[in-house]
Amino acid sequence: SRGHRSAPVVAVRACARGRLGRHGRSLFQGAPCLRAMSAGAAGAGAAQPIAAVAVQRQAPQVCIRWSGRWGQWADSAVHILAACVGELEVLERDELATNSVELTLKAAQEVSEALRDELPQEAFCANIHWVASPKSGRRRRHVLRAALVCEPAECDKLQKSWQMRPMCGGAVTVSWTSFNDTASLAHSARVSSMLAERRLSGREETGLLLEVPKRWLAMPAESNNSQRVVILRHGHWWDFASIFGRVSLAELVLLQDSDMSHLLVRFTSPEGASAMFEALVDRYLYNPANVDVEDTHPAFCALGRHEDLR
Repeated sequence: SRGHRSAPVVAVRACARGRLGRHGRSLFQGAPCLRAMSAGAAGAGAAQPIAAVAVQRQAPQVCIRWSGRWGQWADSAVHILAACVGELEVLERDELATNSVELTLKAAQEVSEALRDELPQEAFCANIHWVASPKSGRRRRHVLRAALVCEPAECDKLQKSWQMRPMCGGAVTVSWTSFNDTASLAHSARVSSMLAERRLSGREETGLLLEVPKRWLAMPAESNNSQRVVILRHGHWWDFASIFGRVSLAELVLLQDSDMSHLLVRFTSPEGASAMFEALVDRYLYNPANVDVEDTHPAFCALGRHEDLR
C-alpha cells in the first residue's frame, strides 16, 4: 500500500517503574527490533497475536470505553492509549560523531533511562521511537518521540529542564521541543477542525489505513517473504474497525521483508473512516494478549479515498 511509511521503534527499554499503569506487569516494549534484547528476558514466545474477539458486529452497544488514558472495547482486544506525546530533538556534535546509527541508538537508551529516573512513581514511558529512522551520513538532527502516561504538568517540567542536555559523553545534546496531550480537549478540537476542513473538499474519504505489527497477527512466518493481501470477513481487526462504522471491506496487506502490515478498511460512509481516524491519530495501540512484554505501537494511520490508499 502507498502513502504511509513509519519509522521503526527504537531498541530501548521503556521507562516504567515496574508496572504499566493499571495493567500491573513490568513494562518492556515488544517491538520487532527489540527481539534481540527481549528474547533473553521474555523468551521466544514474547510476540503474541491478538486473538479473535467474539463481538456482535455492528451492535450499537459496542464502543470504546475510556478509563483515564486507556480506551478499551473488549478485554482481550487491542487497547488505545491517549498518551502525552513529547518530541525531543537529538543533535549530534560533528566532531565527536563516528557511527551515527549506533550513537542515536545509545542516545535513545540514555533518554529512556533518564525519563525512568525523573518521572514520578505513578508515571511512565509506554513507548519511545524515532520520527524518522536515523541513517549514517544523512543528517545530524533527529527527532525522538516518547509516549508518556503522566499528568500534563510533568511534560511541562520536562520541556523546561530538557534543553540542550548533553548525553552520550557529550556526543549529542537533547532538547524537549514540544508535547501533545492526546487525551486533552485541545487535541480533540484540533483533530475535529482538521477533519472539518477535509470534508469541505467534497472528497468521499471512506478509506482508513492503519499500520499493524505482524507480530500481532496469527500469520505464518513465511508471510515475511512476499507481499500479499488477506481479505478479512470476521475476527479481531474487522470487529475493531466496525466499532467506528459499517465496514464494506477490510484487508490486511502483508508487506514484503517487513515486520509491519497495513490494515486497509473501506467504510460504507466517510463518517466511519473519520471516526476511526479521530480515535487513533497521534495515539498508541496496546496488545493485552502479550503477557511476557508490555507491547505498544504507535497508531500510524492515514485517511483518504480507499483506492488512493491501496
